[in-house]
Amino acid sequence: MTQNASQRQTPSLGLDSYRGRYFWLSLLIGLILIGLVLWGQRQVREVGETNTLLAARQGTVISTLIDAEQAAHQLKESLLAFSLDPQQIPTDALEILIRRLRLTVERLARQGSSTLGDNPEVVRTLIDDVQTLARHARQLTRVRQDSNAWIPASPLMREQMVPATMTIAGILQHLDAELDTFPPSSRLHDQALQLRLYWQHIIGELRLMVANRFGIFDTDAHRAMQARVNNIEDRLEIFQQRLATLRERLAAADEYPLVAEMDEIDEALHRWTDGYHQLRLMLNSKAWRQDLVILEQHITPVLNRLLARLLASRIQLQTESSAQLQRLLRLGDRLANGIGWLAGSIILLLALGYLAFQYWLLRPISEIAEQLHREARGESGDEDEIALPPIDETRHLVEAFSAMREQVRAREQRLDYLAYHDALTGLPNRRLFHERLDEALRSELPKGHQIAILFLDLDRFKQINDSYGHLTGDQLLIQVARRLRGALRRDDLVARLSGDEFAVLLGRFGHRSEPARLAQKVLDTLDHPFEINGIRFHTSASIGISIAPEHGTTADELIQHADTAMYQAKTAGRAGVARFHHEMLRNSRHNLQLERELHQALSEEQLRVFAQPILDIEGRQLHACECLLRWQHPKRGLLAPAEFLALAEEMGLMPRITDWLLDQLEARHDDPIPYSINVSARLLHSPGFLEGLRQRITESRLQAERLIVEITEDTLARDLERITLQLSDIQALGVRIALDDFGTGQSSLSHLRAFPFDMVKIDRSFVKEVVNDKQDATLVRAIIGLAHTLEMQVVAEGVETPEQHAFLRAEGCDWLQGYLFGKPRPLEPFPPRLQNAQTTT
Repeated sequence: MTQNASQRQTPSLGLDSYRGRYFWLSLLIGLILIGLVLWGQRQVREVGETNTLLAARQGTVISTLIDAEQAAHQLKESLLAFSLDPQQIPTDALEILIRRLRLTVERLARQGSSTLGDNPEVVRTLIDDVQTLARHARQLTRVRQDSNAWIPASPLMREQMVPATMTIAGILQHLDAELDTFPPSSRLHDQALQLRLYWQHIIGELRLMVANRFGIFDTDAHRAMQARVNNIEDRLEIFQQRLATLRERLAAADEYPLVAEMDEIDEALHRWTDGYHQLRLMLNSKAWRQDLVILEQHITPVLNRLLARLLASRIQLQTESSAQLQRLLRLGDRLANGIGWLAGSIILLLALGYLAFQYWLLRPISEIAEQLHREARGESGDEDEIALPPIDETRHLVEAFSAMREQVRAREQRLDYLAYHDALTGLPNRRLFHERLDEALRSELPKGHQIAILFLDLDRFKQINDSYGHLTGDQLLIQVARRLRGALRRDDLVARLSGDEFAVLLGRFGHRSEPARLAQKVLDTLDHPFEINGIRFHTSASIGISIAPEHGTTADELIQHADTAMYQAKTAGRAGVARFHHEMLRNSRHNLQLERELHQALSEEQLRVFAQPILDIEGRQLHACECLLRWQHPKRGLLAPAEFLALAEEMGLMPRITDWLLDQLEARHDDPIPYSINVSARLLHSPGFLEGLRQRITESRLQAERLIVEITEDTLARDLERITLQLSDIQALGVRIALDDFGTGQSSLSHLRAFPFDMVKIDRSFVKEVVNDKQDATLVRAIIGLAHTLEMQVVAEGVETPEQHAFLRAEGCDWLQGYLFGKPRPLEPFPPRLQNAQTTT
C-alpha cells in the first residue's frame, strides 16, 4: 500500500490512466491536422479567388435557366391538373404561369445569348416555343370547358342510350305488373322479375364501365373496362335468351299484346346495343378525351423540346464551370496525398495503441476475470482477494461488478411488481385489486365502515381499436389511466381489470352520494378529447357502482354487481353512471311492461311526429323535411326514438307505425314540402307496404313527389337483390330513394353500384370532425365526388357549425341538415321564411 501511495504522489502528467494517455495522443494528432488544414486552406484560397468572378457570372445565367425549367415544369403540372379538374386550376392561373415563363426567357435574352452557347438562335427559339405553348394552352381550356367537345361520347349516351334504357325499363316494369296476375305455376312472373334484375345488372355494369374509363375504381382503366365489358356481354346474352324464351311462352299463351311489347323491347334493345358498341369504340379510342389529344400531340412535344433546350444550355454552362474547377480538384489530389500520409501515421499510432492496450488493459482484465471465476466456484480465499489495479478504468471494472449485483436484485423487484400491475398502464391488475378489496372488506366492515367500487367500461373503444390499430388503442388506454389517477383521491385504488375495463376501490367516504360524485368527476375528466398521433379522439365511459355491505360482503359479489350496474348505464345511453340496485335483476319485467305501453300508445295515438328541415347549400331554400318520431308517454314524458323504436322493430309494430306516419302526411295534403321517412329492412319485406303505398299514391291521397324513402346500408346488406327490386318498384311510383348514414356500413361502394339512388346522406359522424380531422375531410370529399359522378345528390347530416357549413359548400354538397339550420320540431307549419320558400324536388 505504501508503494502504491508513493506512485500516486509522483507527478505523471495523467499518464497513469488511459484517459490521460489518450488525451496526449489526441492532442498530437490534432496539431498535425491543424497544420494540414492551414496549408490546404491557403492553396484553395489562391485558386478560389481567381475563379470567383467567372463563377458568379455563370451562376447568374444558370439560376435563370433553372427558373425557366421550374416555370416550364410548373406549367406542365398545372395543365395536367386543369385537364383533370378545371375547377382546381383557374384559367387566370394558367395565363400567369405562361407569362412567368415568357418573362424568364426574355430575361435570358437580356443577359446575353452568347452565354448560352455558339448558336445565336437559342433564345429566339425558346421565345417561339413559349408563344406556341400559350396558343395550345388556350385551345385546351376551351375544349375542357365544353362537355361535348371534351367527351365526344356524351351526345351518344344522352340522345340514344338513355331513352332506350328508359323504354326497356318501363316495358319490363309493365310486364311485371301484368304477369303478377298469372297463376304461380306458369312462372311467367318469375321470368319477368329475372329480366328486370338482369337489365339492372347490365345498366349497373355500364355505369361502372364509364366510371372505370375515368380511372375511378382502378388505375388500369382498360383492364377495368374490359372486366365490365365481359360482364355486360355475358348478361346481355342471357338477357336476350330469356327475353326470347318469355316471348315464346307469351305467344303460346296467346298474349299477343304482351308479345307486341316484347317487340318494342327488341327495337329499344337494338338501339341500345348499337349505341353501346359505338360507345365502346369511342371510349377505347385515343381521342375519347380531346383535352388529352391536345396535351399529348401539341403541348407535351413543345414542352419537352423547351425543357431539353433549357437543360442542354444549363449542362453546357455547368460543364464550363466544371472545367474551371479542375485546378481545385488537382489541388485536392495533393491534399488527398497528404491525408494519406496522415492516415498511415494514424494506423501506426493505432498499432502502438493496441500494444499499449494489451499491456496496460487486457492483461489486467484477464487476471481479474480468472479471479472472478474462482470466486464463482468457491475456490477463492482471503489471500485471493481482488486488489484494485493502479489504472483507473480497470479499477472501475471491479466496482461495476458490485453494481451489477445490485441491478440483479432490482430486476427481481421489478418482476414482483409486474405480477401485480398492468404492464401497459402501470395500474394495479385484477389480482392486486381483488386482494386489496378482500383486505378492505376484512378490515373495514367489522368496524361499521362502508366500501364502494366503481366498475368502468370505455364506450366505443373497440371501434377506435379496430379502425386505428392496437397501438392507438394502447395509447388511449394509457391516457385514460393517467386521467383516472389524476381525477381520484390519493387513497383510492385504480386498477385495470382487462381490455377497456377499469375498477376503482374507494376507501372510507362520508356520505352515500360520495361515490356517485366521484364517478361523475371521472366522466367529466374523460369528456375532454384525447390527442394521439395528431388525431383527436372522443370517448366516454359507462360506470357502475356497488357498495358494501349493502350490495354484498365479498369481493366477487361487489365486482359482479358493479358490472351489472355498468351495463345498465351503457344500455341507458352510455356516458352515464348507474348505482346497483336489485331491481336491475328484474329488467325483463320492465321490457314486458314497455311492450304493453307501446301497444297502448298506438291505440291511443300517443306518438308524435317531429320534422327537421333540409335546406340548400346556402341554408336559405327549404328542400324537404325529415320525419322523426317521439313518444308522448303519459308518465315518462316525451321519449326519444332510441327508447322504443328498437323494441317496436322486435315486436313487429313498424308496419302499423309507418302507416300511421303516412296518415299524418296525408292530412297535410296541401303542404308543398316533401317529407322523408325511414324504412327498415323488415318493413320493405312486408308484402302490404308496397301495395299500400301504391294505393295511397294511385288514389291521390299522397303525392309521390312529396315523399322520400330513406334506407340505411345495413338494410341493403341483409338481402341486396330482393331489396333493390322493392326499391325499384317504389321508385317507379315517383318516390325518391335516399341512402341514409352512408359510409358507416360495409361495402359502401357496392351499395351505390347496386341501385341508382336519388340522393346519398353522409353520416353525421363524418361531418362532426370534418374541419379538424383530415381523414374525415378526405372521406366526405370522396363521397361527394363519387355521388356526383353517379348523378346522385348529396345531403350532409349533423351540420352544427359555420365551419362545417363552409367546408361542405366549398366541396359542392347539395343539401344540408343539422342544428345549425333547425332543430326537430313538432309537425306544423314552418316559419314564413321557410314556408314561403320555393321547394325543390
